[in-house]
Amino acid sequence: MTMGPPRIPGVLGGMGPAATIDFMTKVLACSQAAIGPDCREQDGVRLIVDSNPAVPDRNGAVAGTGPSPGPVLASMARGLERAGADFLVMPCNAAHAFVKDIKAATTLPFVHLITETAQFLM
Repeated sequence: MTMGPPRIPGVLGGMGPAATIDFMTKVLACSQAAIGPDCREQDGVRLIVDSNPAVPDRNGAVAGTGPSPGPVLASMARGLERAGADFLVMPCNAAHAFVKDIKAATTLPFVHLITETAQFLM
Protein backbone atom coordinates (compact mmCIF):
# COMPACT_ATOMS: atom_id res chain seq x y z
CA MET A 1 0.00 0.00 0.00
CA THR A 2 1.41 3.40 -0.94
CA MET A 3 0.74 6.34 1.28
CA GLY A 4 0.46 9.93 0.19
CA PRO A 5 2.35 12.76 1.78
CA PRO A 6 1.68 13.30 5.47
CA ARG A 7 -1.24 15.57 6.30
CA ILE A 8 -0.32 18.66 8.29
CA PRO A 9 -2.41 19.68 11.29
CA GLY A 10 -2.97 23.35 12.00
CA VAL A 11 -3.25 23.91 15.75
CA LEU A 12 -5.40 26.73 17.10
CA GLY A 13 -3.59 27.12 20.40
CA GLY A 14 -2.54 29.36 23.22
CA MET A 15 -5.76 28.96 25.23
CA GLY A 16 -3.95 28.35 27.64
CA PRO A 17 -0.46 27.94 26.37
CA ALA A 18 0.22 24.91 28.61
CA ALA A 19 -2.64 22.97 26.96
CA THR A 20 -1.09 23.60 23.56
CA ILE A 21 2.34 22.46 24.74
CA ASP A 22 0.78 19.35 26.31
CA PHE A 23 -0.99 18.56 23.02
CA MET A 24 2.25 18.98 21.06
CA THR A 25 4.10 16.74 23.54
CA LYS A 26 1.46 14.03 23.10
CA VAL A 27 1.65 14.23 19.31
CA LEU A 28 5.43 13.85 19.53
CA ALA A 29 5.19 10.87 21.89
CA CYS A 30 2.58 9.13 19.73
CA SER A 31 4.52 9.69 16.51
CA GLN A 32 7.72 8.35 18.09
CA ALA A 33 5.88 5.30 19.42
CA ALA A 34 4.33 4.63 16.00
CA ILE A 35 7.71 4.83 14.27
CA GLY A 36 9.46 2.64 16.80
CA PRO A 37 12.90 2.51 18.38
CA ASP A 38 14.69 3.74 15.26
CA CYS A 39 12.76 7.02 15.32
CA ARG A 40 14.61 10.09 14.07
CA GLU A 41 13.55 13.68 14.70
CA GLN A 42 12.93 14.02 10.94
CA ASP A 43 10.25 11.31 11.22
CA GLY A 44 8.04 13.40 13.51
CA VAL A 45 4.73 15.01 12.66
CA ARG A 46 4.87 18.52 11.26
CA LEU A 47 2.60 20.89 13.18
CA ILE A 48 1.70 24.44 12.21
CA VAL A 49 0.78 26.15 15.46
CA ASP A 50 -0.81 29.52 16.17
CA SER A 51 -0.36 29.90 19.93
CA ASN A 52 -2.34 33.04 20.76
CA PRO A 53 -2.92 33.66 24.48
CA ALA A 54 -4.71 36.94 23.60
CA VAL A 55 -7.85 35.14 22.37
CA PRO A 56 -10.78 36.62 24.34
CA ASP A 57 -11.92 34.58 27.32
CA ARG A 58 -14.06 31.70 26.08
CA ASN A 59 -15.85 31.12 29.38
CA GLY A 60 -16.76 34.80 29.70
CA ALA A 61 -18.12 34.82 26.16
CA VAL A 62 -20.24 31.71 26.79
CA ALA A 63 -21.57 33.31 29.99
CA GLY A 64 -22.39 36.51 28.08
CA THR A 65 -19.98 38.63 30.11
CA GLY A 66 -17.27 39.11 27.51
CA PRO A 67 -16.60 39.47 23.81
CA SER A 68 -16.79 36.51 21.47
CA PRO A 69 -13.47 34.89 20.59
CA GLY A 70 -15.05 33.76 17.31
CA PRO A 71 -13.51 36.46 15.08
CA VAL A 72 -10.01 35.86 16.50
CA LEU A 73 -10.37 32.07 16.12
CA ALA A 74 -11.61 32.56 12.53
CA SER A 75 -8.59 34.73 11.75
CA MET A 76 -6.26 32.14 13.27
CA ALA A 77 -7.89 29.38 11.15
CA ARG A 78 -7.43 31.39 7.96
CA GLY A 79 -3.79 32.00 8.86
CA LEU A 80 -3.18 28.30 9.46
CA GLU A 81 -4.77 27.49 6.12
CA ARG A 82 -2.54 30.03 4.35
CA ALA A 83 0.48 28.55 6.15
CA GLY A 84 -0.22 25.11 4.65
CA ALA A 85 -2.31 23.23 7.21
CA ASP A 86 -4.43 20.39 5.80
CA PHE A 87 -6.85 20.23 8.73
CA LEU A 88 -7.44 22.00 12.03
CA VAL A 89 -7.34 20.93 15.68
CA MET A 90 -7.83 22.91 18.89
CA PRO A 91 -6.75 21.65 22.32
CA CYS A 92 -8.99 24.12 24.24
CA ASN A 93 -12.32 22.54 25.26
CA ALA A 94 -14.17 25.81 25.92
CA ALA A 95 -13.20 27.30 22.54
CA HIS A 96 -15.18 24.53 20.83
CA ALA A 97 -18.30 26.56 21.64
CA PHE A 98 -17.18 28.81 18.76
CA VAL A 99 -16.44 26.14 16.18
CA LYS A 100 -19.08 27.59 13.81
CA ASP A 101 -16.93 30.72 13.43
CA ILE A 102 -13.90 28.58 12.60
CA LYS A 103 -15.77 26.43 10.07
CA ALA A 104 -17.26 29.51 8.39
CA ALA A 105 -13.78 31.01 7.95
CA THR A 106 -12.09 28.13 6.15
CA THR A 107 -12.77 25.03 4.07
CA LEU A 108 -10.29 22.95 6.09
CA PRO A 109 -11.69 19.96 7.98
CA PHE A 110 -11.90 20.55 11.73
CA VAL A 111 -11.24 17.69 14.15
CA HIS A 112 -13.77 18.38 16.92
CA LEU A 113 -12.26 17.32 20.23
CA ILE A 114 -15.57 16.69 21.97
CA THR A 115 -17.17 14.81 19.06
CA GLU A 116 -14.08 12.61 18.60
CA THR A 117 -13.96 11.84 22.33
CA ALA A 118 -17.65 10.91 22.41
CA GLN A 119 -17.28 8.64 19.35
CA PHE A 120 -14.24 6.95 20.90
CA LEU A 121 -16.19 6.23 24.09
CA MET A 122 -19.15 4.65 22.25
